[in-house]
Amino acid sequence: MKKLINILFLCVVFVNVHGQTAPQKNKKNTEKTKTFLPKKIVIIGLTDNIEARRTFETKMKEKLTAYDIDAYESIEVSTMLFTEINKAEQELNELIGIIAKIDFDSFMITAVTRVDEKEDTTGGRLGNYKIYHLETDIYTFEEEKISLLWGLCLDIYDYQLVQLKIEDYVDAIVLQMQNERIVPKSDEPKQLQVTN
Repeated sequence: MKKLINILFLCVVFVNVHGQTAPQKNKKNTEKTKTFLPKKIVIIGLTDNIEARRTFETKMKEKLTAYDIDAYESIEVSTMLFTEINKAEQELNELIGIIAKIDFDSFMITAVTRVDEKEDTTGGRLGNYKIYHLETDIYTFEEEKISLLWGLCLDIYDYQLVQLKIEDYVDAIVLQMQNERIVPKSDEPKQLQVTN
């Protein structure tokens, strides 16, 4: 795996803003998503960019709190920094161990899982593009076991990164959570827009 990417969380989109960005779901969300609503969750932005991590976690916390979910940023629970790739997995496991010992019922991890290069035609032009695969997963604690509750995978083209902000990705996650009833749908669903 390459070094964690600094631009992680700086800019992402979910809906078809540019005509070819759409969620690529590689996971089967369980039937439990219809019955389980997180009550106390830790948000983990897995990146070596501390500022981006803090911004992402804070904005996601604000969104989830609006649904009466007791949400915490990972930095409120532990001082793990994830600044070295060779220590990231160990630090993540330690953080999950800490979360498991506290009274949380779930945790959310968001990270770039892969970067591919692809020759593709997008927006009427042929070119070589980097595609960032971003993934968000929610796990639950059940009888001392960790179970995947919900997952979302997005493919983001490199040229989209300069136009999008962390808020776009946070909104995308929450919108999909509404659609899959992880959180209740709002009376007026939000339209995702690129923010400048």
